Amino acid sequence: MSLLYKKADAATACPCCGEVLRVPLTAANRRAKCCRCGERFTIPAKQELIDQTVAYLMSRREREWGDDTAAGIEALRDSGD
Repeated sequence: MSLLYKKADAATACPCCGEVLRVPLTAANRRAKCCRCGERFTIPAKQELIDQTVAYLMSRREREWGDDTAAGIEALRDSGD
């Protein structure tokens, strides 16, 4: 499973149930409906959406690699050779 999203994808969480939703950056400031609980909410502005996406991806990386993030990054670099 890749940590990378398509170029225009971002992640935001449903304010009601916390489900992480994948949305295009062009959806910023638009209304969305959570696919898990059905709650309707406004997707954050573009910069906040980018910040949430970075935080989400970093938390996934930490869960997958634990405290040894540097070793995980090095392993990814080595696999590209």
